[in-house]
Amino acid sequence: MGKESSTESFDVDNILASLEEDRESGALPNIVTESTVRYGVDPDDPESLVAVDSEGKRVLLPGS
Repeated sequence: MGKESSTESFDVDNILASLEEDRESGALPNIVTESTVRYGVDPDDPESLVAVDSEGKRVLLPGS
């Protein structure tokens, strides 16, 4: 049997605002390279983005 994954929604506006704050402060490069979360196209729905953590848990973004 395959590994089960949990799904959780995030507020994209909050994510983008946080990224912008980190970019402006100069912290973004360090955060991005240390992050265990990866983003990409959902293989089950090419019109959606997903975030996958280091344990393989997928998180669907709003609008997915």
